[in-house]
Amino acid sequence: GNVSWIRQFGGSGIDNANSVAAVSDGCVVVGRSNSKDNSFASLGNQGGYDAYAVKYSSSGSIAWQTPFRGYQDDTFTSIAPVSDGSFVVCGYSASNNRDLKTVGNKGGADGIIVTLGATGQVTSVEGYGGSSHDLLEPMEFVGDCVITPTAIADCVLGHMQRGEYDKAYPLIAELEQGGAQKPDYASFETEAAALDRIRSYSIKGERAGEESGAIIVTAEITKADAAAGQRGQRHALSLKPEGSIYKVGYTSLLSALGGNGE
Repeated sequence: GNVSWIRQFGGSGIDNANSVAAVSDGCVVVGRSNSKDNSFASLGNQGGYDAYAVKYSSSGSIAWQTPFRGYQDDTFTSIAPVSDGSFVVCGYSASNNRDLKTVGNKGGADGIIVTLGATGQVTSVEGYGGSSHDLLEPMEFVGDCVITPTAIADCVLGHMQRGEYDKAYPLIAELEQGGAQKPDYASFETEAAALDRIRSYSIKGERAGEESGAIIVTAEITKADAAAGQRGQRHALSLKPEGSIYKVGYTSLLSALGGNGE
């Protein structure tokens, strides 16, 4: 319960620290700032709020600093560590240039998922949004949900069970084996709402898939319309790595929940 160290990180503007991830050799803090001086002088504000990540060592010294920004407001809201030493960060941005150039902006503020390497370098950027504001607030993943394929499958099925399609969508693979591409969110939401409801489910295990790096997670799923006492059926969910995250194959999810997947 003793305080090991206290550090200030800020400038003359508004500086928000929104989330922290503890790791074996320190911690990483993410947030946003519109400052251009003091702690943020070397990061170079590009307009409005810029998102940032700062790694502190176990002794409280700064190991690295990473800005993430365009010319509009950019915010990191949450961070989670991955077993390989990298990090997954979510947030939102109204920018369509600089660090957001590859994903653009669809209107308002779009949700963003960013992966950072062990030394803070940006390794992937994914945008998620429509014509209005789409904000990815602090991740509600628990435990090692962003670390293992089994836990990712558990997250997706849990969100689908609760009708939280907006939270399941970012964990669906962009491309699957054979080149199948996931639909836009409006189409996904429509199709997801037509699938069988889940009464209960449990994860039974995982194995290597046929495609390089792919993992097959087996889940026992009991549909809402199943007879009382009826045991659930086992389904195979295919997951593949995208950046530092495993994501669920769209067609395998549809198949498991009674859609048109293969």
